Amino acid sequence: MSIGLAQHAPELVRESRTRDWILCLGLVVAYAGAYLCLRMAWPNTLHSDESEQVVFSQTLLLGYSQQPPLYTWLVWLFFQAFGMSLGVLVLLRALILACICVFHFLFARSVLGEQRLAALATFALLLMYQLSTSMLFDNTHTMLLSAVGMATGYLFIHLAISGRTIYYVLLGLVLGLGGLSKYNYAVLVGAFLVAGLSLKPFRARLLDARIVLTILLAAALVFPHVHWLVGHRALVYNAIAERTQVDQSNSFPHAALLGSCSLASKSFVILSPLWLIFLIIFPQGLRSRLPSDDARRFLARLFPISMATMLATILTLGATSVKFRHVQPFLMLFPIYYLGRLAAPAITPAKLRTLACSVVVCMLIAFADVHGRRALNSSRQEGVFGVPIMLEYRLQRSYHYQSFAGHANQLTAAGFRGGTIIAGDCETAGKLRLLFPHDRVFCVEFVAFRPPCVDPWGQSVVVWRADEDRRLPPDLEAYVTGELGLALPPSETYLFTDPQVPASALFPVRLGFVLLNEQPD
Repeated sequence: MSIGLAQHAPELVRESRTRDWILCLGLVVAYAGAYLCLRMAWPNTLHSDESEQVVFSQTLLLGYSQQPPLYTWLVWLFFQAFGMSLGVLVLLRALILACICVFHFLFARSVLGEQRLAALATFALLLMYQLSTSMLFDNTHTMLLSAVGMATGYLFIHLAISGRTIYYVLLGLVLGLGGLSKYNYAVLVGAFLVAGLSLKPFRARLLDARIVLTILLAAALVFPHVHWLVGHRALVYNAIAERTQVDQSNSFPHAALLGSCSLASKSFVILSPLWLIFLIIFPQGLRSRLPSDDARRFLARLFPISMATMLATILTLGATSVKFRHVQPFLMLFPIYYLGRLAAPAITPAKLRTLACSVVVCMLIAFADVHGRRALNSSRQEGVFGVPIMLEYRLQRSYHYQSFAGHANQLTAAGFRGGTIIAGDCETAGKLRLLFPHDRVFCVEFVAFRPPCVDPWGQSVVVWRADEDRRLPPDLEAYVTGELGLALPPSETYLFTDPQVPASALFPVRLGFVLLNEQPD
């Protein structure tokens, strides 16, 4: 079967494959390498997403919380292979960042047909400022979804080009991994299917009998987790409803208006300042023109369909708020979509150099901003139209930026010999598990998670933040006495660590703790 994308073949053949992969490696080194250097500047700290994965990676389960388990499985595998440390956690994240770059580049090259333009489409992700900075420390599952989503697009294009059975097999494997990475991958796959079925070459491949093999492979991968999900659907739904602010008391028009406005505003912020730079350099992209081949026609339909599918999901759920991470994987298609609208004469070497310089400048600002925020122990608020404004800082306790090594030493000095740690929040749990790698860790935020016993003869220590209020939090007390069935001593026996005040800290951090001579089952 012929497909319009075949006209790219002579040009792609003439270009050296070696140069292509050198370019890919350059993207990997530039972004993932910069992330490694920046992240390891704080070697004893954990962000909330990182802490969550450190806690969950104590054991392999079919499901953990409101997210699918693939990222946690990868963390567990890396910890088993290389030992538990922040460096291993950072290495895994850097590899996923590398996969995002590589698969986005390959997808862009398959659509645009020219490697330099594809490279700039991938580099242009750095002009989506909110995305480029949040990917450095937050959004673990969204990162994995982004990598798998770009791989899905690459396989869709090549399935339409060749129709070889190997692409049906690979697509099935990737669909299964996507289902295990994040639940809104289903929305992205729906957009791929609708866009593909609307074009004859793609429709012929999707309706081929071999698509059954793709479906069976994907189903085999996701079935164990789906079985777990059926038994824990209330846990997952309640978590999703809380994060998206689903309120059954809202009327449909009211919820639809709030959800639509939230989607529009979050998309606008994420695309800034990329949309402005694209309009300045390539104003021709605003003009409506029929794409020259099937690959560009596919993406010209995929991007608006994906956003429409996202909106339909919001309206169906009655969600009134959308998080940045919910929209990011869909908007990563925008640079390819916009550049694919351009005719060849509009893409001059001078304009490409201007775009490349803009990307480099934005990347330097992004890394400087993130480094500055962490050095100042503060958190940036969004600037006007999503553009970073360095002066807009909101001071906070920056709990996740501070090391707990001193606290761990004080726990040991107070008599904790190891066994079980019961923490009042996720970040305390994650940091202490890194410092006590042979002990199991419970967390009040994950009531359904019960790690296996490591040392039956050990102690328990209940730990909570006490820098503002020294009292044992009521939810932690109820968790320890009710869920875990342990008896707490009188409050007069509670101990407190000395405040840790690093040179970069704006506020001290104090922990309260109480030692118990028994462990939960």
